[in-house]
Amino acid sequence: MYRFIALIAAALTCLFAATAFAQIDYDTDPVYEAARADAQAGRYDAAFPGIKRAAEDGYAPAQYNLAQLYRDGLGTLPSQGMYRKWVEAAAAQEYSLALYALGLDYDFGRGVAKDLPRALAYYERGAFAGDTMAAYNAGQLNLMGEGAIPANKLKAIRFLEMSAAGNEQPALMTLGYMYEAGFSAKHDVNLSKDYYYRAEAAGAPGAAEAIDRLKKVASRAAFDKLLANDHAGAFAAFRQLCEEEDMEACAYYGNYLANGAPGVAGSFPDALPPLKKSCDAGDMYGCKFLAYTVVRGKRFGDEDTRYKAASYFAKKCGSAFRPDQEACYNLAVMYYNHTIKGGHEKAREVAAEACAAKYSDACRMVTEIDARAASAARQTEEDARRAAEFAARPQGSYSAGVPSSYSSASSSSYTSSSSTQDTADFNAFINKVNSIGTGYSASCRSGNPYC
Repeated sequence: MYRFIALIAAALTCLFAATAFAQIDYDTDPVYEAARADAQAGRYDAAFPGIKRAAEDGYAPAQYNLAQLYRDGLGTLPSQGMYRKWVEAAAAQEYSLALYALGLDYDFGRGVAKDLPRALAYYERGAFAGDTMAAYNAGQLNLMGEGAIPANKLKAIRFLEMSAAGNEQPALMTLGYMYEAGFSAKHDVNLSKDYYYRAEAAGAPGAAEAIDRLKKVASRAAFDKLLANDHAGAFAAFRQLCEEEDMEACAYYGNYLANGAPGVAGSFPDALPPLKKSCDAGDMYGCKFLAYTVVRGKRFGDEDTRYKAASYFAKKCGSAFRPDQEACYNLAVMYYNHTIKGGHEKAREVAAEACAAKYSDACRMVTEIDARAASAARQTEEDARRAAEFAARPQGSYSAGVPSSYSSASSSSYTSSSSTQDTADFNAFINKVNSIGTGYSASCRSGNPYC
């Protein structure tokens, strides 16, 4: 009943107030605009008359502004009574700033007795009128409960979300924590992270730290999946963290793409961007996985990516503390496969150093390179010998590559260069064999090699 009567009273107040200043549009009135400009410039004596005139005409923003002038004694003598009169007049028209101000008065006992239920009522009205800080305070009082106010998590979340919709930093941070910890709300890390990201964008102190905390939790969960051989789950977790700029996660996400795993399809082209992104950000694993991916792919990736991989191996290979001979070998492989410029000569130089340090794969590379070089030298010598031999032959009318032809059927010499004569001689031989014991007599030509 009370709520119904109060709503009627508020509606009638708004109706009469609208009628009172209907003749002047104070949103565009030049006199009121000049008064506002004076107030903003600190010329309160000049501002007071114009603001007072608009307030007396029932214009709610002017009523609220006049209340502030009386409260602080700006352009007039301070008066708590006049402050109360005009702020309540503006609140009666559901002016959000006035409602929020009255909520603060009763919340902290400013000029009135402290009254939390009354403060909450003003905060909630202010929230519905569009004041996001009033919504935040309403959310906090409902969340924690205090005095005669019982905790009500559903109302708390409702008002906090109204405040968060206006990007109020405290509301965004509060909701982030509620969903992170499952405090008076369901436990939802992703939703928590969304609120923290919004808070960070709004400039909230502590938001970045909260995001990092959640990333560490998510990263541990991803590694737990990896260790449990839930590769599909780990892959999805690393991908999401990579999208959120976690560079170590980008390294492992790219490594999954480079190598594949049960439930994860490998893809060299898709692996390079997250690996390069991670390495560029200085992540050790990103550079390591990028290097091994490139060395496996030989000439895969652009020149910058290939030389980034070579730089990783070169740094590890040239360490003054403990040279990594596997890195030396992989660098040699990159030279050997022409992934980077240097070729077999540079590959042998690097591999020989690793071989001297007893790295067996490097020794095999040196042996192979030397064997290839020796084979190439022998082939060069053989080519030179044949060229010299050919040059020493009498040239005459001889044409290289043209076989001599069979001269005549009566020739006593045989050459296999005439396949027609060869076939005829063979057929004559067969006929001679078949004629044995018959009345038929077959003969062979002179010089037939089969007879």
